[in-house]
Amino acid sequence: MNNKQIITKALEKAVENGWDRPKWTLNAYGNRWVTDIIFSHDFAKAFWGKEYHKVSFPPNHTFNLERLEPGEYHCRSWEYHLQQLVLEEDPIKYLERFL
Repeated sequence: MNNKQIITKALEKAVENGWDRPKWTLNAYGNRWVTDIIFSHDFAKAFWGKEYHKVSFPPNHTFNLERLEPGEYHCRSWEYHLQQLVLEEDPIKYLERFL
């Protein structure tokens, strides 16, 4: 898929999961609005969900971690993936993995 197709499908998935899509996104595909959207908390919550994500080690503590067992933690899925998205060289390709 090309980047426009990935973004379109990602937005559709978030809307299906209850995201209130801003009206200005309907016809815009510029780089600035893409980053404004995909790095927003509201979009991430709808795209990845609010359930917990298990991590084997405590990543940097910029979000809430809860200990499950020794060496295992969990955090909200959207928080984990949003942090990973920021670290990616190509964030749009990271989104594609979850479509």
